[in-house]
Formats: sequence, C-alpha cells, structure tokens
Amino acid sequence: MTTNQPDTGDFLYLKVKSINAEGVTMILNSEGGEVFIPHSEQRQKMETGNSYVVVLQEKTEKGFTGSGKTEDFLDRDVSELKVNQQVDLLVTRYTQIGMSCIINSRYAGLLYSNEVFRDINPGDKVKGYIKKITDDGKVDVALQKQGVAAIADNTIVILEQLKKHKGFLPLSDSSQPGEIYDALGISKKLFKKAIGTLYKQKLIELKEDGIKLVGK
Repeated sequence: MTTNQPDTGDFLYLKVKSINAEGVTMILNSEGGEVFIPHSEQRQKMETGNSYVVVLQEKTEKGFTGSGKTEDFLDRDVSELKVNQQVDLLVTRYTQIGMSCIINSRYAGLLYSNEVFRDINPGDKVKGYIKKITDDGKVDVALQKQGVAAIADNTIVILEQLKKHKGFLPLSDSSQPGEIYDALGISKKLFKKAIGTLYKQKLIELKEDGIKLVGK
C-alpha cells in the first residue's frame, strides 16, 4: 500500500513532464521529485501532459526509475483472494470491455464497464469486491458484493432509505440504472433482486411509480 513517502514497488498515477531519446520523466511530487520511465518500459507510448499508472523501481538522486508495464510486477498466485472479499482497487487503464485494475497493490483485476454506474477513470482508487476467480487465475472485480450476500446487504439499504423517505421511493423496474445507483449505490440488477426478496417477505408493496414500505 502506498504511503505519503513513495517507495520501491508502489503503483502511482503520474503525469509525464518531458520526453527525451531515452524515455519520459514524470512528476513524482510538488517538491521536484521525478520518475524516469525508459521507452523500453512503456506499455504504450507515453505523451507529455498525459498521466499513467506506473510502478516505482530503483531509487535515484531525483526520485526513482519506474516501469509502465505494471502487469509484469503483479502476483499471479491469487489463492489468497476469495469471492466477495472487499479489496482496494487502483484503476490503471481502459480496455474494450471495462477497466484494468490493480487489486490491493498486488494482483491484476478487471472491472466490467456495464457494471459501473458512476464516473471512474484511470488513477482512481476505489473500494471493490472480488466477483470471480477463473481457473487460470484471472480475477473479475465489482463495486458491489455478489450473490446472496449482496441481496442481504441491499435489502437493508433499501429498507433504510424507505424509512428515511417516509416509506416511499420513486424507483421501479422501469427506472434507469443511473437513477437507482444515485439513490441507493447499487446496480439495477441487484436492486431488482433485493426488492423481489423484500416483496416475498411482505415488507414492501410494488407500485407503478415506485416501492412502498408496508404499513406506511
């Protein structure tokens, strides 16, 4: 985990200050510290003014040398990770289907774009959960818990919000995913599962324009 004092092995989101024949110089801090990334250590061509996630390698007089090939420095043994485990995520870059992340400053992960309902960009640090671990060690992550654990948590969230809003929320199957996420912080898929559970427990009524707490 990165502290206030950067150290070898830290993953940081830094801006490119300048480029020369050997590589790029990135801004480490406001005190003039720098990180030098050789061209051979760039996963993609880095451009002045843009920011990228890099890993710090060796200390130098001005700061550190580093690498943009962050995947090469991550642990491939993910046996310590468990589904629904809460983790720290550092978003590294966009992919065709989502965003690559670094999990707990140690493992590679993938966050699918169709499961993200708020603004997240490379360099952002967010809390997440392990969604799936494949047989070949690839890890999918999500911003919410999955399965039964997620439904249980989300029913509590919905009930608390209903009580705060006089027993009614203008949310239903026809609501947009963004509306649901803004109000409850959960996906539409998980919202539908949670209200289904609450309805079966006879704790809410389903109205055309929203959900109503029974007895209110």
